[in-house]
Amino acid sequence: MEHVSSVTPRGPTHARTLLWFLVGNLVLLAADAYGYILAAGGAPWSTAWLFAHLALLSQIAVATLAVGLVLLLVGGVGGWRWLAVLAPAVATLLNLYVYVDRSVFAFYRFHLAWLELQALAMPGGLAALRVEPSAPLLFAAVVALLFLAELLAFRLLRRRCAARVVEGAGVRRRWLAFAGVVGLLAVSDHVLYAASDLADARDVLRGARLVPFYQPFTIERLVRRHGETVAVASESSAGLPHYPQAPLRFAETARRPNVLWVVIDSWRADALSAENTPRIWNLAERSQVFDEHMSGGNSTQFGTFSMFYGLWASAEPTFAAEHRGPVLFDALKERGYRIEVLSSLELSLADFRRGLFVGVQDDVVALPGPRAADRDRQIRERFEAQLPERPDAPPFFAVAIMQSTHSGYDFDEADAPYRPYAPWVGFRGLGAGELQLHVYNRYRNAVHYADRLVGEMVDALERRGLLDDTIVLVTGDHGEEFDEHGYWGHNGAFTPEQVHVPLVLFVPGLAGRHRQGLTSHLDLPATVLGLLGVTNGPSDYSLGRSLLGVQADPYAIACSADECALVDGVQTVTFGLGIRGPAGIQVMDADYQPIHASAAGRTKRSRQLLALLARESTFLK
Repeated sequence: MEHVSSVTPRGPTHARTLLWFLVGNLVLLAADAYGYILAAGGAPWSTAWLFAHLALLSQIAVATLAVGLVLLLVGGVGGWRWLAVLAPAVATLLNLYVYVDRSVFAFYRFHLAWLELQALAMPGGLAALRVEPSAPLLFAAVVALLFLAELLAFRLLRRRCAARVVEGAGVRRRWLAFAGVVGLLAVSDHVLYAASDLADARDVLRGARLVPFYQPFTIERLVRRHGETVAVASESSAGLPHYPQAPLRFAETARRPNVLWVVIDSWRADALSAENTPRIWNLAERSQVFDEHMSGGNSTQFGTFSMFYGLWASAEPTFAAEHRGPVLFDALKERGYRIEVLSSLELSLADFRRGLFVGVQDDVVALPGPRAADRDRQIRERFEAQLPERPDAPPFFAVAIMQSTHSGYDFDEADAPYRPYAPWVGFRGLGAGELQLHVYNRYRNAVHYADRLVGEMVDALERRGLLDDTIVLVTGDHGEEFDEHGYWGHNGAFTPEQVHVPLVLFVPGLAGRHRQGLTSHLDLPATVLGLLGVTNGPSDYSLGRSLLGVQADPYAIACSADECALVDGVQTVTFGLGIRGPAGIQVMDADYQPIHASAAGRTKRSRQLLALLARESTFLK
């Protein structure tokens, strides 16, 4: 046998070894990827459930085949001896990615895709996304053991394959068979997706959200590529938005007060309190406080879009693609305001530089530093340094986006009133029992730190004598959940903890009061523009209303990438945004528990949602 192996061609032997090594890792990856299915739940053996399995297996198989072909090329060009180390190293990285990504997905409901991987390469990106392990040394040891196991498996397979002589043609046939099976899986899953898209089967289409780097194939996309149009798709296609509906008009006697607009990341409604946020609470006693305020999204990208545009956040991709900023900034520039955007969040990560702040690029200040707490402190310092010294200086409009309260929860350890707190928050999440309380304490310490900075900014306005001529708005882009309804963080659902946020609005000369009734981020542009003297009705540029009126909103709309929720104070209705209208409707009670809805009730809700979608479509024709 030793004589036989000594004359075995090295190329076919290594190619055969690599093939079986890839098949083994494909099985391992598929088993680990079942965690995506477990995280999503759903009815077993339903079409959506089966599609999710097929799409995951197809994506993993395609990735495995692509890696194998690259390794074959490397072996043929650079020498087969490199495969003994390179193949186990790449396999370890693939397994590591799937493990980390499905762990992150289970809590955050997003994947470590191109955007997040790009963020990891930035200074402080790892900390910003909070994907570091809770026990780094143990995690590194497990990764090292996995790599050693992959090395050993490759060596054993190579020895076994070298013991049998297989002609090169036979090895090629095995590789072609593997590629054929993978191709069949890929074609099957994409054909099923296209058919579901054509039938508007939103429950099936949502299954693609489980799959990292999934590239959907739709009939609409194919037809558009060939220069044709699809009747059903044209109803939801959006060209250049007709936004606003009419040019803004200002009253001749309109004042030009300063504006400080503070966005505190992940600030949930019950984190506004005399204990947790004493400085903002003090400001709230002189302000309008909206006790039932809702964000327009469950993530930064969509919550922030809704507060500056006053539109459903489902329109965010359209505005970003068209590079169209909000009419609010157009009005400010027309009125001669000095605009400054201070953000500790890297704005390119949320598409803000292509959409929201595209018209004020020169007014965006990049703040250095790996820690969010340090960048937030610089926001306060920069804001104070830029305050006008002369009474005849142009009015300012300052936006401060603070990220220290984002998952990871950064703060000044010397001022941490909530103890004990978790030393950090790993990507596996909250844990249970005391550990969960420690993580929550860390969050509250971060909120307390942001509160101190906001208080110091208000102090600076008072010292300069500017507060009596400055509107101060403080709110959260979205909330943050701590397992109250089975989620941690945000971007996972539309639970009260993820979309109910504080809103404190200080208006000089207006007596402080708490305002009851449902309000929304969609109301903020109409409120601020009204205070700046715009005489147009809000329907010319938004779907909101002025918060200083007496009537509450009948409902609030919050959106994520492909799903929205209507909240009316009694029920929450979640729905996908289908080609021909809302689909996949699910009704929740006030505690976000699913309740049965009759066919007639679902039809009534669908018609209501279609009417609401028609309102927004006036800006997207």
